[in-house]
Amino acid sequence: MPNESRHGDAPILNGDTTLDEHSREGAAAWTQPESLALVIAYAAGEPWRVGAVALLPGGSPGASSLLGRGPAVESDTEPRLAFGQQRPGGIEELAALTSPTISRVQLRLRTEGGRLDVENVGRCRLLHNGVESQRAQVVPGDTLQLGRSLLLLCVRRIESMPRPADEYRSHAFGEPDAHGIVGESPVIWRVRQQLAYVATRPGHVLLLGASGTGKELAARAIHRISAAGTHKLVARNAATIPDSIADAELFGNAKNYPNPGMVQRNGLVGEANGSTLFLDEFAELSAPVQARLLRVLDEGEYQPLGDACARRSTFRLVAASNRSESTLKPDLLARLRFRIELPDLSARLEDIPLLVRHLLSKSGSLRPATARPDPSSASSVRPEDDADAPISCELIAECLRRPFATNVRELESWLAEKVSAAAGQGPILGRASVPSRSPTASTLPPEAAPERDQPGASSSDADEGGELGAAEIQAMLDRHNGVIEATWRALGLKNRHALARLIAKHGIEIRKRPGR
Repeated sequence: MPNESRHGDAPILNGDTTLDEHSREGAAAWTQPESLALVIAYAAGEPWRVGAVALLPGGSPGASSLLGRGPAVESDTEPRLAFGQQRPGGIEELAALTSPTISRVQLRLRTEGGRLDVENVGRCRLLHNGVESQRAQVVPGDTLQLGRSLLLLCVRRIESMPRPADEYRSHAFGEPDAHGIVGESPVIWRVRQQLAYVATRPGHVLLLGASGTGKELAARAIHRISAAGTHKLVARNAATIPDSIADAELFGNAKNYPNPGMVQRNGLVGEANGSTLFLDEFAELSAPVQARLLRVLDEGEYQPLGDACARRSTFRLVAASNRSESTLKPDLLARLRFRIELPDLSARLEDIPLLVRHLLSKSGSLRPATARPDPSSASSVRPEDDADAPISCELIAECLRRPFATNVRELESWLAEKVSAAAGQGPILGRASVPSRSPTASTLPPEAAPERDQPGASSSDADEGGELGAAEIQAMLDRHNGVIEATWRALGLKNRHALARLIAKHGIEIRKRPGR
């Protein structure tokens, strides 16, 4: 972690650097040792599980844990992974996995150094980074997929995140916060902490980040949390201000200047008096224009064109740029007291599934969720009410493997193409043939795997639910009151026809409860 630094005479906040003892203690809380963890990126019929994390125990070398359906029982010889919703202050444990396509003991996991050794001991087929495998060595950024029921992402996580400001404690897990920021990763919670810290202290701010990292959302969050939050935010893209009229745009002009009939204008600085001025693409301002901003940033004093008297404006500048801070004049940079870097999507992969759900919901491609089930009670889950039904496991897997150069902006555009191609014809899938990563040396050969629960079942049989028993199918049908659409999704089948074939094969009765 970088230490406190200075640029000119002004202290800055850059990444983990803060300005006082209290904030230094807060920064230290983010330097805890990290451990390997698995994050749920997709769970068939149970979108409320997405984003939940299971921290893998370090323990002694060779110590193992199990992942599978249902809670731990006395006969278990190894500890079972428990998933929970991790937020600042702790982890709220969720009910055990319930998907009938996952065996009670599905994966055996061992942490070895900086990797995770995974052995598939259940009936559900395992894909490591899209490649079918029975044993694999997994590192952060890799995915583990169990049939079409569950998709897991390997990450590194600290055990406990420090609490941020109260403004961020009210939104539901996985949903946008009060400022529209989506994400539950430690990286994005750290950004929230920095925004809250900066918002309550005087000083101009520079937001750095690539295109699509949410610089405008961050600027609006700073403004709303600050004492000026009740005033209107004044925002402008600095790249649209030509040099020839930059002074008039920034500082305004007197009446009848430069031409008769010209109305008096306050300019952006005057309009932002008592509030916040957000200038996006700030580095696009020319060096002479940057120089003319120095006095107003120091003293709040400026002079409209054609006006004989200087004026004052008490405003805060929040500047944003996707270019290096070295493109700014050093004396201007010194006046930007705080600096916050916004992370790329590649630094918070576990937030992508939550962003996918948010973006599709915002575009109207998903039904709005009427009510969230109680995460502590598996019986309250009703996949027939699942607002995430159009999202497929393949779509999320492709999102996690695909690089998004312009981050959320490119993700949103790419999803719009997928929605258009699907045209309402069922789940939004990835490409017809999602390219898998080439098998690596760390992927062990399938021959080394133990026998499956049903050794004769092929991968295609598994896709069609050939490994499902009549009792499991009947139980899931009863759970969903005979609703075919909800049942085939919950079972992780390809479509309703696959379920119909299994019902006919096993002679299963579709039973409906009276009054439903």
